[in-house]
Amino acid sequence: HLFAAGETSKAILREIADTKPSVVMLDMIRLAGLVEDIRLVSANSRVIVDMDDRLSDRYRQMRRGGERNLLGSYAAKTPSLLKRIAGIAPALLLGLEARLTANAEARAARQADAVVLVSPREARNYHTDFARTGLEVVAIPPSVEKAVVARRDFSHGIRFVFLGNANYAPNAQALRY
Repeated sequence: HLFAAGETSKAILREIADTKPSVVMLDMIRLAGLVEDIRLVSANSRVIVDMDDRLSDRYRQMRRGGERNLLGSYAAKTPSLLKRIAGIAPALLLGLEARLTANAEARAARQADAVVLVSPREARNYHTDFARTGLEVVAIPPSVEKAVVARRDFSHGIRFVFLGNANYAPNAQALRY
């Protein structure tokens, strides 16, 4: 919401209008709503939406899996009324968020010049779901190689440190694993 609302988005659009960049890359599907406004202020800019993942699929998976912790790292800053709603109706909220995100993904397919995803499988699926002439869908995997970890015997105990946000669902899942 920081980039897509109020004075901030106006300032961003003014900067784009002034600089007329060759490429505007939007980092996150939640910013795809800016594509149309960017086209108005800089018609010749190539607009790329870097989604990372198809969040609509993630939300559907979370809903099917019975996810209960929807707020994650945002819980501390969420008003108590919204916390209660999130605790009472996670399936409803995940369904709503999945639909909203799916709409944003469809809008990006209609309006952007290119879409970037991390997973080659998700990129193929996205291209299939939203095939249109001129839409480029690219998979760019993380640039950090997977490290080969030597097997170790932890039967006598393990010392473990995690620096990060354990309330973020992918981190929590990885820690449980």
